[in-house]
Amino acid sequence: MRKTLLFLLILTGAAGILFSYFTLLADWVNTYFIDMNSHNYLKAILESAVLLMYIYSGIKFFNRHVGSLR
Repeated sequence: MRKTLLFLLILTGAAGILFSYFTLLADWVNTYFIDMNSHNYLKAILESAVLLMYIYSGIKFFNRHVGSLR
């Protein structure tokens, strides 16, 4: 029962994080290609860097914590 609850909590958290990631990605694409970020290169570079750090952190977290559950 305890492992099932832990699995459900991890699954719910992962779904929430995945939803947040795709929301951030959609916002980044919208801002970069549709809005006026083409004139503000610093903002575009900073937003891209934050998104890449978010992806890197997620992959690192997944490898460290999910690998230890086996």
